[in-house]
Amino acid sequence: METEKVIIKHSFSDEERLTLGEEQSELLGKQDELEATLKSAKAQIQAQIDAGEANIRTVSGKLRARYEMRNVDCILMDHRIKGMRHVVRIDTGHVVKGRKLAPHETQTTLTTEEYVAIAMLPVDDRAVDSDFLELHVFQEEFDILRALPHVQMRDIPLAIS
Repeated sequence: METEKVIIKHSFSDEERLTLGEEQSELLGKQDELEATLKSAKAQIQAQIDAGEANIRTVSGKLRARYEMRNVDCILMDHRIKGMRHVVRIDTGHVVKGRKLAPHETQTTLTTEEYVAIAMLPVDDRAVDSDFLELHVFQEEFDILRALPHVQMRDIPLAIS
């Protein structure tokens, strides 16, 4: 007897269709899970890309502007030059702002503290018409400023009798 495999139409029985239906349901469930995982991963990666782009824009803006605004500790020196306020950075000793005192700021505070030296301070404020200012300093200011590389100190001249 001679036999041969021939492709022919096969109609599924009820049991085979039930088995195929269960397999189809499992495959669709797995596909839904994979699509949800892909969507979530895409959203996470897109969020990282968006954050990276925002950081790049921020850094680019700083490079373009060549500066950024920061809160910096400063010493307020009033009346070292009569009627003026000078703002001096504690970290560099640079005068970053010089302005006339407002009328309500002109009253001097009584103190027993005396000036201990004269500091030569670099000026960064364009409104101040000088590259350096010599301002009298109190002991606490002297202790902070004397260690800074761009600040020079000198003694206060003795009064001529």
